[in-house]
Amino acid sequence: MWKRVMILFLALSSLLTFASNSPAATPKDSLVIAADTQILISLDPAVCYETFAAQITEAGYSGLTSIQPVNGVLTPVPCLAEKWDILDNGTKYVFHLRKNARFSNGDPVTADDVVFSFQRLLSINKSPAWLLEEIGLTKENMQETIAKQDDNTVVLKTKPLAPNVILSILGGSWGGIVNKKVVMANEVNGDFGEAYLLDKSVGAGAGPYEIVDMEEK
Repeated sequence: MWKRVMILFLALSSLLTFASNSPAATPKDSLVIAADTQILISLDPAVCYETFAAQITEAGYSGLTSIQPVNGVLTPVPCLAEKWDILDNGTKYVFHLRKNARFSNGDPVTADDVVFSFQRLLSINKSPAWLLEEIGLTKENMQETIAKQDDNTVVLKTKPLAPNVILSILGGSWGGIVNKKVVMANEVNGDFGEAYLLDKSVGAGAGPYEIVDMEEK
């Protein structure tokens, strides 16, 4: 069962007033967060780069890996990818997707969605793009370095960097996988669905929550 979450942002200075009045006003199926949103730009994983926005984005999207504490150390662990193989002296990563992975609208997460998500990030070329470029994935070479092997397998060809570097970068909010079908159905003037994903993840995210709306007060 997907949990639907309404994100309501309030100016930080209003926190005390909000906290005293919120119980009666807040629907039981909503999560209300009070925060200063002056630097919040977008909740699109291909655009989001600010710490607070990234925390919200990670609730609506999942990546191939995620960063979790393991024995007190932040470590990349499997997420949408249940496992991976590292080949060719650390320059080829073969990710095997979980077969039960679903977007919030029920669509299966496929290799096409993963390839699209990474190539979309590089094509939009906003703040997070440099992180993929650091591991060897660029707009110029993305057709060769980001590829589908089959419906449940994705191959990335990277620079020969330490695996924890590669896997950690893929585990950031920018590594969130989007639903290609939903995003392209909401594309406007070649924006790769950027306007649609500005403040929602409805149907497009595979995270534990679905971001339904963002409202500033």
